[in-house]
Amino acid sequence: MKNTKLSVPISLTASLAVVVSCGLSCAKKNQLNDKATASPEPTNTNSVVIAPVTNSIINEATNLSLANAATNEAVAAITNPAPATTTQIPAEPAPAPTHTEPAPQVKVIEMPATVPTAPKEFYTTDFAKTHCCEVMTNDNYYFRLRGGYQSINHGDHSDNLWLSVKFFANGKEARERAGKNAWLIPDADAEFSHQGVAKPDATPNPGSGEGVALRASLYWPWMNWTTRLTARTNDTCRLSRPFTIGLGPTMNLGFDKVFDSSDFRFARYFGGRLTFNHDTYFDFTSGDTDGLGGRRYQIQTEIPIYTSRNRNVRYVVRGLWNTGEKKYPDIYEAGLMLEMPFDFLYKPSKWSEVIPCLGK
Repeated sequence: MKNTKLSVPISLTASLAVVVSCGLSCAKKNQLNDKATASPEPTNTNSVVIAPVTNSIINEATNLSLANAATNEAVAAITNPAPATTTQIPAEPAPAPTHTEPAPQVKVIEMPATVPTAPKEFYTTDFAKTHCCEVMTNDNYYFRLRGGYQSINHGDHSDNLWLSVKFFANGKEARERAGKNAWLIPDADAEFSHQGVAKPDATPNPGSGEGVALRASLYWPWMNWTTRLTARTNDTCRLSRPFTIGLGPTMNLGFDKVFDSSDFRFARYFGGRLTFNHDTYFDFTSGDTDGLGGRRYQIQTEIPIYTSRNRNVRYVVRGLWNTGEKKYPDIYEAGLMLEMPFDFLYKPSKWSEVIPCLGK
């Protein structure tokens, strides 16, 4: 910290002391001169007259020095006060904006008292009328009329009109109720059809002819694999639903009869069935048909190519290959079937469902 000394009072005091000394000396000289004038004495011009120092002058000088010392001590004792601390004035706050944002609304969600249960079916069947595809679900039991075109080759070739009645029973719910005995309950179907039938190999004119056939099959879906890689929630296209593959044993039994023959021929085949989403299947079986020579091996398939939104109408491609010993001709069948409920016969308004992507 810097102290400022009072230099002006000290110099003023010294100047006053010098003036007082000079004044006193002049007064003494005047007194001596007056005395000399009153009594003149012969003086030597070469001599120097020294004025005597009186006690009053000494006392005055001593007092002056003491006064100067006291003054110096007082000046030394005087120091400048510490500078006052500066106070920073805070800046004025910025004015609040005139536009205020609305406070966020907090939505309170109350938990249900009971835990919700998942639906039995992951995909619904309530779709918009503008979609052409649907998620296919299997009914438990149903009857269907089937009609279409069939081509058969048994050493010759013939085309026939296919007309049949089909019954189908899905054992899914029965298996769920059966518990550990579910593996004993199969899916079942039976079909009685008017179609082209292969003639016996021993007839003079082998080939095929118009006739009737009865087929019943049982299928036990013992193994199933489901993938959801292509699944989309509530998607209307069946290609976007879970893809299920099933495998299990199957048994096919029935009778064949050609109209120009009076006998019924028994057919029995056993093997395995591979299914895709349950409606598409491939049968790989082995067995015999009366009238056909040797051991027979058969591959049969049905592939739905279109299903209406309410699943009442289906277009199905059907194929069969039956082979045996080389000396006997193979049997090839191919057909396109239209499947519909019985009520189409007396409800003309439902015929619009037969047209793809147009039915209600």
